[in-house]
Amino acid sequence: MGSEILAPELTTLAERFQQAGYRTGHFGKWHLGHTDDAPSPFKYGYDVQKTTASNDHNWPDYAGDPALRPYSTKMITDETIAFIDACAES
Repeated sequence: MGSEILAPELTTLAERFQQAGYRTGHFGKWHLGHTDDAPSPFKYGYDVQKTTASNDHNWPDYAGDPALRPYSTKMITDETIAFIDACAES
């Protein structure tokens, strides 16, 4: 793994929130590695994640498609709102 990848054995804030009983989510760009050998955002304590720059292909219909960029802000916003709404209902 490259030096730009955060070691997944480190404790993250997201993991601390999980331990306290919260659901955790990350939405947006993931700047902690997007190569095939980079750990998934799930390895860092996220229950839900939708990213545009990780090795998890959250939007398979847009994988490698430059058309994602103009719509990514709306897609990320919609996913974030849905996550908040789901958490509020539970």
